[in-house]
Amino acid sequence: MIYTYKYLPHTIEKFHERLMFFFDKLFELEPAEYDEESLTEEVFRECVNDSPDVIKAGLQQIVELYSELSPEEKQALKNAYLTNLEIENICNDITREPVKYKQLNFLFKKITRDGKEKEICFLKDFLMKLWKNYPHVKK
Repeated sequence: MIYTYKYLPHTIEKFHERLMFFFDKLFELEPAEYDEESLTEEVFRECVNDSPDVIKAGLQQIVELYSELSPEEKQALKNAYLTNLEIENICNDITREPVKYKQLNFLFKKITRDGKEKEICFLKDFLMKLWKNYPHVKK
């Protein structure tokens, strides 16, 4: 059976809104370095600073990598971000598809971890870390 998208309110939306604010400011200001005052809302700063290894370091890395992108790559990332925010439209219209990380090949960087070289997408890596220890419902 196929179900259509149905909005369900949840407190996690506040976290999502805070991240949206960060990306909106990143695209608007295009800073060369991370500036907590201009890129995060005051109510989010405590959360950011309580998680220096995941949230703060991730936001800093995103700003650093974003500043290295070409104008065309920045626009492509912004377009992908705006497209992927249209969740209801993507779910209800089979002709629309979200932009996948692999379509943004400029986000991938080669790194060496545990003596092995591999390519990772820092944006995807950051977003996945946010949910790593989030409670899951048992099936």
